[in-house]
Amino acid sequence: VRQGIERFAGLLARHIAEDPSQWLWMHKRWKYTPARRVLVLSDGKAGHLKQSLAVVELLREAHPTLTHIVVEVRYRHRLARALAVCWSWWLPRRLGAAACLRWTLTDETAQALLARYADLIVSCGSSLAPVNVLWASENLAKSVVIMNPAPIPLQRFHLVIAPQHDHLQRRANVIQTSGAVSRIRDEDLREAKG
Repeated sequence: VRQGIERFAGLLARHIAEDPSQWLWMHKRWKYTPARRVLVLSDGKAGHLKQSLAVVELLREAHPTLTHIVVEVRYRHRLARALAVCWSWWLPRRLGAAACLRWTLTDETAQALLARYADLIVSCGSSLAPVNVLWASENLAKSVVIMNPAPIPLQRFHLVIAPQHDHLQRRANVIQTSGAVSRIRDEDLREAKG
């Protein structure tokens, strides 16, 4: 088996070197790399962004090479948001996710988002939940949502971090906190004193 695979790989490499324009791969062949990229979705609310970044900072303690980028999400209008909710809830994963995001998000947001690959997508607040689900499914990424993602079902996310007062069902992918997710940093303490 090993010799057969090595022979096939050699023939394929030779063919690609001879005619690179014929190279086409339909799935994310090179997805897994040591670099880990996090996409943080923002709804423009400072408190929500701060909670998302707190999760990223905690992850970075375990994975120091982790990088992140923040994309602010804006829908075209309320009906567009409703379409994104329906699409992320009822349709099979990955089915037209990128197209849905192009239709429902402003041009600026769609361009910024669709140009970003991520291994993990983090968002806070229910307005970002459909975008999180759709883009995570398109990237084969893990999805983390902070706060109740209603009306999107909890099972659509890999991890849900929500305060106890949201009264979410106990599930393997739900972590309940006693309050908002936050990190208290030295500069925060200095700023509070000053």
